[in-house]
Amino acid sequence: MKKCLIVGFSTPLDTSFLKEISEDTYTIACDGGYLAFLKENKEPDLLVADFDTLDSSLVKNPKKIIKLNPIKDDTDIFYAIKETENKFSKYEIYGALGGTKLEHSLANIAILKYLALKNINATFYSNDLKTKIFTLKDNKISFSKEEKGFISIFSLNDCSYSVTEKGLKYSLTNYDLHSYESLGVSNEFIGEESYIQVKKGILLIVIRKI
Repeated sequence: MKKCLIVGFSTPLDTSFLKEISEDTYTIACDGGYLAFLKENKEPDLLVADFDTLDSSLVKNPKKIIKLNPIKDDTDIFYAIKETENKFSKYEIYGALGGTKLEHSLANIAILKYLALKNINATFYSNDLKTKIFTLKDNKISFSKEEKGFISIFSLNDCSYSVTEKGLKYSLTNYDLHSYESLGVSNEFIGEESYIQVKKGILLIVIRKI
């Protein structure tokens, strides 16, 4: 399988994306994220849970269950990723941003950096599916002129070196972006082909649809 899709405890408002899962996608429900699968009458390949946000009596027939001790070092999502990281080069994670637990959202940003250091691609989606976050490490990413919305960048290192933004409302050229700076907040797509590049470092990229 090429991709791993994970659904976290903060169930997305729209779960219809689960209807479109391809056969080469491995699916994981983390605790209360299992409810999203129930809503679509589906079962995940793996359920990882300590059952603090999921009533165990609701569980039907996932292909595999890993029951965790609620007293543990890793979040359910981080455990699921560590359990599978040698099998996949791409992750999509839903139900893990924009919930009531800010600390879990911050933990998931830390997970993005963990995966970036291992050269594994991952994208987290907000509960309303209008915002996604991912990383860019020592590389360049391009966007078509059809892209719309807002885009923000932050450095996940003390400093990300030689950052360039072109084709957006605000341009940046070979700028050394520090982790304490908010310079990269709320740039905009303007109907042009655009790109972001970082020569050395890890950028957190946030794209929010209008």
